[in-house]
Amino acid sequence: MFKNVTKVDLLAVLHEIGETASENLKVVELRDILLKCREYVKDKDFIADFLATTVAQRKEEEELNRLRLTQQIESNNTTHSVENIQSLDKLLKAVQTLSIPVPKKDETWNLFFDSIERAFKHKNVPEIYKSEILLKLIGEKAANILVYIDENDLKDNFKKTKRLAGETHQQFASRLRSGWLHYCKIRKVNDFDSLVNLIISDKIFETLDNEISAHIAVRQGENWLQPNDLAKECDIYFIAKGRSFEEIKHEKRSVYREPVYENTKYIPPPLRKPQHTSDNKYASKIRECYICSSNSHLAKNCPNRRNKYEQVNKPSNEVQRKSRNNPQASVNKPSDNSAIVTNV
Repeated sequence: MFKNVTKVDLLAVLHEIGETASENLKVVELRDILLKCREYVKDKDFIADFLATTVAQRKEEEELNRLRLTQQIESNNTTHSVENIQSLDKLLKAVQTLSIPVPKKDETWNLFFDSIERAFKHKNVPEIYKSEILLKLIGEKAANILVYIDENDLKDNFKKTKRLAGETHQQFASRLRSGWLHYCKIRKVNDFDSLVNLIISDKIFETLDNEISAHIAVRQGENWLQPNDLAKECDIYFIAKGRSFEEIKHEKRSVYREPVYENTKYIPPPLRKPQHTSDNKYASKIRECYICSSNSHLAKNCPNRRNKYEQVNKPSNEVQRKSRNNPQASVNKPSDNSAIVTNV
């Protein structure tokens, strides 16, 4: 009978049957008053049903209030989201108006970012909107580069960076600084000690060969190991593989090797032929004269062609001329075969 009954339910039932009770009383005291009242003694079933109906009505009202509150919260969130979208569009148009257009030349990117920062300060753009506005301004391709670029790519780009044509040294220094700061931000470097450790770890990692560097890359995951931890992992790997610390391998540094001149033969420049590499394997072959090794003409037009044939045919011509003048000598001259037979 009194299951799930609250003070509010008991007060409502007592008020309906004409009993007086104070709101300061406890639930147990209100229950005792209800059990001792005259109406309950007359008809217990009626009072029990009436109390159950009161509890059911109270639960129904609470459920309706909860649904109303949920709908109100959802409507407020929808309104806030629409307002946020509208405010983002307004900020985007305002920043786009106050900043210069997206540059097509590399040397004007610094001016573009300076104008973006001034526009952000002038319009008091919140931090949560700055990245979205910047990505929408610079376009999809540049946004993909900023989102998916790796820290290793940033480090390699920093090492290979060169001053561009028409770029001042101040612009070059600013570009280097921006790239290095972005690399440190991705690596979560915030103080001088962590910067020193990062440089040392990168240097140790560069001296490793491909086998152990792949192992270290798996071990460190997305983060980077401190110099002591990195050195410890390398020593453990060497001991586990049975490798000696006397060996020094720099397979990763073998991209640009010095040319080796052992067991090579000198070839004169006129006789040298270009090597077929991946760049020129489909290129057309250069024809040259096989008599004088010149690329300006072919052998049929070579000026040395007649001299060559004259030198080759000169002895045979002299023999034919002598045989015509003295035919008897050629007849009486014994052959090599007859001489061999006579000696035998």
